[in-house]
Amino acid sequence: MKFLDSLKSYLQGVREEAKRISWPTRKEATRDVIALFIFSVVVAVFLGLVDFGFLQFVKSFIVK
Repeated sequence: MKFLDSLKSYLQGVREEAKRISWPTRKEATRDVIALFIFSVVVAVFLGLVDFGFLQFVKSFIVK
């Protein structure tokens, strides 16, 4: 029964902590998702350009 008491105490602690969470508003969440999307696109374009440049370097200097 000690295990069940420990589990019950743990779950009560989880419930109390969950009450303290401050969730973002819909507007904040939307803004953050848009910012994340834009950041992801910028990073993808940058990495794509670096990859393309490295490929051109390999083709022109190493393959010849």
